[in-house]
Amino acid sequence: MRALTLAEIILIIYAMIMLFTSIVTLISEGWVALVFNLVEGKGAIFSGTLILIIIIDAWRVKKRRNLLQKGRLKPGQLF
Repeated sequence: MRALTLAEIILIIYAMIMLFTSIVTLISEGWVALVFNLVEGKGAIFSGTLILIIIIDAWRVKKRRNLLQKGRLKPGQLF
């Protein structure tokens, strides 16, 4: 579970860096350059990263609820 949390944090940081570079591209070069960056694949990578983050988070929440129901985990306890 901790490895998944770490992977999720790394993906979130990566998504934030991609968002920051997109904003910098927009400010420095304009809309056209941003559109070309997104078409070249940055948009697909960003979308894939966000989808992975959502899937990992949903799986962790499901696993946590399962452990809480079985009594293996207390409500305030971390994994």
